[in-house]
Amino acid sequence: MESNFINSGREIHSFDAGKSIILVNEVDKAVIRKLLYFDIFRHPLSANEIYHFCDLKEVTPDQINNRLQKLSQQGIIYQYGGYYFLSNDKEAVTKRINGNKLAAKYMKKALFISGIIARFPFVRGILVSGSLSKGYMDKGSDIDFFIVTETGRLWLCRSMLATVRKLLIKPLRKYFCINYFIDTSSLEIPDKNIFTATELAFIRPTYNPAIYNNILKSNEWMHRFYPNKSFQFNDIITRKEPSGIKAVIEKILHGKWGEKLDTFMFRFMLRRWKKRYSDFDVEQFDLNIRTRKNVSKQHEKGYQYIILEKYTTKVLLFETKFKVTL
Repeated sequence: MESNFINSGREIHSFDAGKSIILVNEVDKAVIRKLLYFDIFRHPLSANEIYHFCDLKEVTPDQINNRLQKLSQQGIIYQYGGYYFLSNDKEAVTKRINGNKLAAKYMKKALFISGIIARFPFVRGILVSGSLSKGYMDKGSDIDFFIVTETGRLWLCRSMLATVRKLLIKPLRKYFCINYFIDTSSLEIPDKNIFTATELAFIRPTYNPAIYNNILKSNEWMHRFYPNKSFQFNDIITRKEPSGIKAVIEKILHGKWGEKLDTFMFRFMLRRWKKRYSDFDVEQFDLNIRTRKNVSKQHEKGYQYIILEKYTTKVLLFETKFKVTL
């Protein structure tokens, strides 16, 4: 679920000097925490979004609106065009609005491509991840797909899709990024932090909503970070049904030969990636290039680590400057 969202703007760490702050309750702190996280991506939020993304379960929209107004009056947060942000950067609002418009166009492409991917053998579920799942795109963004396969056939499925992607001309490959696969027996994501919770909270199902619902049930831990968020995306499910060819190929590869081929592809890619990413230690390799029989994750740029580091830094800077604990 690698996100191009991080590439959408410059990093901003500083806060205006000379401001006094009074965080009167946990609602204030929850608002600041969420704005700090999305500030990494230079992405302002509306009041409604702050409520739905807030990590406090016992909170109401009216409470959020009230505290946003108070924090704005204090000069701790800024408001422009119906959006709130921590860094005084009004251009970020324009950037976001333009990115939202472009995302609507890209989602149509994502649905079309999902219909193609769904016809591949052993594909059981497709979800859009990355920046598009958050309703934002720019000219340099990719369309990232999070794919769920039949148990025991992940590497056969991945190999087929990767081969097709390589056959595409380079300008088209950005619409066909397939860097995260799990199988139906491994729906729980082990990296339980705000980055992974955010990626899971925003993934958008485009094929087989039943798989999406099972992912939500298998990752209930993410509700600690997003207890108020809506998870209804049935309006964008592709209606295309798998082809008869898919069923025939699956039947052929159902038995021991399919298992042997899958194991061969798994071992082949594991050797290849260990050689390519030999500068990664064991922990880095598992986090960024997780390669197991039931998981294939190729996030070589290590965005998860980068984002968590930036978030920790932003929180510490805020706490130090304003002498508060978030």
